[in-house]
Amino acid sequence: EEELSAGARKVFSNIRDATGSLKNLVADILDVARLEGGTIRLRVRPSDVLPPIDNAIKTILPMAQQKNVTITFFDRDTIKVLPPIVGDSDRLQEVFTNIIGNAVKYNRDGGEVSIFIKPREKFLDVVIRDTGVGISKEELEKVFMKFWRANPEIEGTGLGLAIVRQIVDQHGGTIRLAEGRAGGAQFIVSLPVAELAPG
Repeated sequence: EEELSAGARKVFSNIRDATGSLKNLVADILDVARLEGGTIRLRVRPSDVLPPIDNAIKTILPMAQQKNVTITFFDRDTIKVLPPIVGDSDRLQEVFTNIIGNAVKYNRDGGEVSIFIKPREKFLDVVIRDTGVGISKEELEKVFMKFWRANPEIEGTGLGLAIVRQIVDQHGGTIRLAEGRAGGAQFIVSLPVAELAPG
């Protein structure tokens, strides 16, 4: 009887996990459809780019600690006053949560995630670099395709970066992926400062 109870608990646990994954997939599919159809409107206003990054780090930190991955936001406490961007803070937090989350998930145990902000002419570049397995040159553009996944064994819907690109595009910005300096991957999110952002 105890074995049956343990087995039943395992079955219910698997069903719960599968249901959660299915809900995430449906939510992501709806998000993609709404973004592509223009039915999601950004609530843009002049805003500071730092809070969405800080909140994303807080969200991902427990997962990083579990995997012994260090997240470092370089010069966070000494960053000079940055020009405001015109953005939707909630959607930008979604962007950074996805990218930083991937940097942790695809990292090695004891790895690092480094975050930098680099003002560039009329843009702010947010650079997120990891020490993970990296990605081949042939696959660099595939990461933004719907349902493409670098490692099918790692949980995910394959839609996160497609959503990220749509959100960044709607901000009048760009996102690109490059190989990290010492392996791993490097995402660069470029967001226009207020005077050049779409109105």
